[in-house]
Amino acid sequence: MTGRLAGKVCVITGTGGSMGRAAALTFAREGASVVGCDVAVEAAEQTVKLVHAAGGAMVSLQPCRLSEPAECARLVELAVSEFGRIDVLYNLAARSHLHWFVGLAVVISGWVLLRRRA
Repeated sequence: MTGRLAGKVCVITGTGGSMGRAAALTFAREGASVVGCDVAVEAAEQTVKLVHAAGGAMVSLQPCRLSEPAECARLVELAVSEFGRIDVLYNLAARSHLHWFVGLAVVISGWVLLRRRA
């Protein structure tokens, strides 16, 4: 698999949902090594299986709550230990599961915490 993201390490949050799954599959198809996470364990594991079945590279951390600094640190550590770095952060988590205000707070805090760790 080669493409526009060949050689890039991409962290995608919320890979258990439909948009996160689509992003993981698309990024992998374009050559990225994908690091995913979600609070939904079974759905996130299914995404990993689908990416692998399509010939892509993906690891995932679940359950992962991005409102917790320690969880953000674990996600960054997983990406670095598996692939050596992070090139892209696509923060998609919480957009469809929570009330818009709470969801926005989780997205913003997760983004800030992940950026600090990365």
